[in-house]
Amino acid sequence: MKPMSCWFLLASLLVTGTASAESKSPITNQIRPLLSEQLLAANAHDTDRFLATYLHSPELIFVANGQIFRG
Repeated sequence: MKPMSCWFLLASLLVTGTASAESKSPITNQIRPLLSEQLLAANAHDTDRFLATYLHSPELIFVANGQIFRG
């Protein structure tokens, strides 16, 4: 699970860095708090808190290490 957290953290940092270079948009204002929460959860090694920021729907598909998770 640790490598997956690292990838999420890296993606969060890249998106945050890119967003701060661009003008503030309503979408940025909606996404930034989610990324901040994910960063705090990743630093706390709290997987449940991290995943709580995702959509809770059967439409969500998550793939990790060749396994498919739905919902």
